[in-house]
Amino acid sequence: MKLIDALVARAEDIGSRRVEVPELKQPDGKPYAIYISCMTLLEQRELARRYKDDPHSYLVGALIMKARDEKGDPVFSLEDKDTLMRRCPASLVQWMAGEISRTVTVEQAEGN
Repeated sequence: MKLIDALVARAEDIGSRRVEVPELKQPDGKPYAIYISCMTLLEQRELARRYKDDPHSYLVGALIMKARDEKGDPVFSLEDKDTLMRRCPASLVQWMAGEISRTVTVEQAEGN
């Protein structure tokens, strides 16, 4: 197997991972969760171009781009950007965005 094939296979093995959002519970008591797939260099470049002088907007852009629900639908839209920037706790927005860029091993993705 070529290295390029191994890299692509790794991304496919990791797939989407479930991340519970700390401190936040749904009305039924279950934690809110987002599903995240790995960020590609092309996606990073797109975000860097769009938000080159604004690291906070970069974080929010990453959330809008990568955070999904259990069905694979986006959790946030561009319409949510202003609310995420102005009204949400910075620590939670930064934490969720950090989870998007965090490296995950195949074992962690599989829950081992």
